[in-house]
Amino acid sequence: MFFRLFSNKKPNSGKTGESTYTELVKYLILLISAPAKATSIIIEGRNFISQPIDYQKNEIAAVYLLFEKYCCEVDQNPLKREDFRKKVSTRYPWVKTHSHLNIIFKKDQKKASSMLCATFLKVMLGPVIDLAGTREGNRLTDQISLLSDIVNDNTTSTYQEKGLKIKSSEVTFQQLKDFSLHLFSDLSKLFGTSNIENLYNKAFEKIRSIYLDFDLFPQVIELIPPQLIRHEHLRILGVNQIQEMLSSQIEELEKLNLQLKKEAEENRLLNEILKERSSNLQKIFNGNLDAVIVVDTDNKVTYWNDQAVEIFGYNRKEALNKSLSELIIPQKLHNNHNKGMSLYLALTQQTKLHRKLEMEGLHKNGNLIPLELRLTEYSEKGNQYFISFIRDISQQKEYEAQLIKARDKAQGKSEAKSKFLTTISHEIRTPVNAILGFSDLLDDTRLDDIQQEYLLFIKSSSLTLLELINDLINLDKLNKGRLTISPRLGNLKKEIEKIISPYIFLIRQKGLEFKLIIEDALPMDLSLDYFRLGQVLTNLVSNALKFTETGGISLSLNYDLDDLGNLTLSFIVSDSGKGISEEKINAIFISHNQEDNTIAEKYGGSGLGLSISREIAEIMGGKISASSPSKFFPGRGSDFKFTIKTKLG
Repeated sequence: MFFRLFSNKKPNSGKTGESTYTELVKYLILLISAPAKATSIIIEGRNFISQPIDYQKNEIAAVYLLFEKYCCEVDQNPLKREDFRKKVSTRYPWVKTHSHLNIIFKKDQKKASSMLCATFLKVMLGPVIDLAGTREGNRLTDQISLLSDIVNDNTTSTYQEKGLKIKSSEVTFQQLKDFSLHLFSDLSKLFGTSNIENLYNKAFEKIRSIYLDFDLFPQVIELIPPQLIRHEHLRILGVNQIQEMLSSQIEELEKLNLQLKKEAEENRLLNEILKERSSNLQKIFNGNLDAVIVVDTDNKVTYWNDQAVEIFGYNRKEALNKSLSELIIPQKLHNNHNKGMSLYLALTQQTKLHRKLEMEGLHKNGNLIPLELRLTEYSEKGNQYFISFIRDISQQKEYEAQLIKARDKAQGKSEAKSKFLTTISHEIRTPVNAILGFSDLLDDTRLDDIQQEYLLFIKSSSLTLLELINDLINLDKLNKGRLTISPRLGNLKKEIEKIISPYIFLIRQKGLEFKLIIEDALPMDLSLDYFRLGQVLTNLVSNALKFTETGGISLSLNYDLDDLGNLTLSFIVSDSGKGISEEKINAIFISHNQEDNTIAEKYGGSGLGLSISREIAEIMGGKISASSPSKFFPGRGSDFKFTIKTKLG
């Protein structure tokens, strides 16, 4: 028996060295019991030894399988495959982890089969991945990840789609066959059957060059879709495997035959249903609440239902074979109607009408009627027809006029309310600001503890009143869509300190700690709407102060900058207060909502602040959210995070 591994090839020159692959092949030569009768395979082994190491790494599996086949089937004193592999793996343990040999030396034959088949499918998918690329959540990425885990004997992947569910730790040969058919169907739709057939053939050639003499190699052929099987594949398979493939194909054909019979019976029933529906169609059209009018390409009426009689006053005999211009199109619209028909007929015949429009129609008595018209078309026996579904909308128009009148009246009241709200808020702000001003002056004088406490109450109440006024004004602007952003250049840290300075005083007077944490590398000179930023910050800080009795409050600021200079600022206001229940945490951002009905009684507030803050954050390109308990104060309190976006430069 003559073995040729490198047909018509001369050994490549180059530095080889005593590699682990060279040692293995020398050992395989020693395992031949009758070297004098194995001249050809020994020559092949020596030719392999003379090759560069990179070449040896890629070809070692094929060389090993060649020697295994000889020593276990042809040699004078043949060994059992299990004993042969045990000898080799005991002497050279690295064969169990080699990227090609590991499959051969896998003791679990089911796993070895899965790894070999997954290797074949992974090689087939390689060019598709190179073309389409990989990204998280991509179907091809999930597929190649599954195959990689099977090849590497990992147990992490699960793939599920169209009723196909595969776990890498429990994969079966049948699942991989189904997976291969699934891949062939999907990829053929995307890239064409001939291109995918070429991928399967190239993958087969590559795997065959390595594993042709592997006892499990025929299973790779069973992964190839039946329509791609060629004679060269069948020659490798045994008789039993060919019979199994034929049996499988026969079963598929029988299923297809049954499906065709079922579809034929369904078509027969469908024809009966169509006949019945056709007879009912006339009844439906006649009973339709809309007028149904059909005209041909000459604009002549071929169908006129009962509702058309009621709306326009013409009976069927009067309407049939008349043009619409003679019947229901007002004189002032004749030219437009005729031009529209001519233009459509002059255009491509494949253009389909699915139009809906309002127009005036003419009653037989000469009265004009407001109409809603939907126009479509159909063909029958080579002739083209247009169907109009027409509804009298006189009552609808009357309702619309009443609604417009009511809307205008409501808008007038809304404008008056808005003007009153603006005026009264200005009038209230003036004395409140005066109270705050004199409170600051009074705070600089010498006061006893009781007076200091009273002064604190005055300041807190005044700030609460100002917040309530601002909330009402902002709510009115939001309702009218007038809330705008006016950025200006400023120093972020100084602006924040200016915004929260009144509250820092109140926080410390309440015996609480306050921390301001700003990331060092954050750019400071930024263009922002600091007024709107202040509205959100003061709302969150005042809420934290309101609901915190012991501990402290913190304001943290960090950022994220992308390659295009887009800057996202993240503000987190944390407190060690009472916290928020999980079921209520999302409801607090809805207008007039507070966590429960007792909060307004105990702490005050309108329930508008967080809702308005959410709207402001969104207008500034960000969002707002809450979580409880706080990460800054573990086990208690809450965190309110909001983001806004701007650009550098």
